[in-house]
This record gives sequence, C-alpha cells and structure tokens, in this order.
Amino acid sequence: MGQVTKAVEITAPIALVFDLLKPARLGEWYGLELHTQVTQTNDAAFGMGAPLTIRTDLGTTQAEVIEFSAPAKLTWRQLDGRGQVTWLLFPVENTTSVQMIEAYRLPGPLGALADRFFVQKRSAQAVAQSLANLKRCLLYTSPSPRDRTRSRMPSSA
Repeated sequence: MGQVTKAVEITAPIALVFDLLKPARLGEWYGLELHTQVTQTNDAAFGMGAPLTIRTDLGTTQAEVIEFSAPAKLTWRQLDGRGQVTWLLFPVENTTSVQMIEAYRLPGPLGALADRFFVQKRSAQAVAQSLANLKRCLLYTSPSPRDRTRSRMPSSA
C-alpha cells in the first residue's frame, strides 16, 4: 500500500477550515485537476458512517466516513478498498495546521512497479496541489487582522 502525507499552515480558524472538508464544499478545492465531486448519498447529518459518492474524470467510486471528530479529524475509505483519505487539523496560534494523508492500494506486482515509478510522485503532487487550493480558497474567506480592528476614522469625518 502506498501513502502520501503533506501538510500546510493556513491563516484561518480551525472551524472554518473544517467546514471546507464537508462534501458540499470539497469541489471548491479538492482534486480540481480530475474535476472531483464528492456528494453525500443520504440526507442525514454529515459525520461518522456517512455514505459518499466520489466522481472524477477517472470514474466513480463509493466511500464511507470512518473517522469523524469535528473540527479535528475526517477520514473516508473507498468501499472497494483501493484508497483512504485522512485530514488532521491542529490549531497553532492564529493558524490551522492541516495534514492530508492519502493511502492507496495498487494490486499485484505491476501495481508495486507503477507505484514506485509513477503513482507515488503523481499522488504527492495531487495532495500538495489540493492543500495549496484549500489554502488559496481560505485566503478569500477569512478576515484579515486589519478587518478585526476598529476603524480609525476621526469622529469629525
């Protein structure tokens, strides 16, 4: 089984970052190069056990949320056993540290060769790009420190 782990620091509150991990918001930043869309396949609240459909340019797969601890952890596992994605969030002073772990299985001896010479590098690039997209998405949604302070306009204005 292959695994890629990457992390990024984002200047935004942990709850705001975690909100972008929900299926309705993932399409804004996750897997854009494959036109990834994640939808929850029932009307229940998003959380542990939530069934998901993941559609990409490469096909469609079913997944299930297997770990959910808002706003710190989310893991989904593909039902066919080919992959799993975990996000870990940690508050660090005025930022949120986001770690993304993508684990995948390529069966047989050719799978091991493909992983070594192609898939590992491509997966690492995709995870890094998704985290960069997440950070960029939050640049436009979190208030700047300047916006949190009082106006300095003189009272005579």
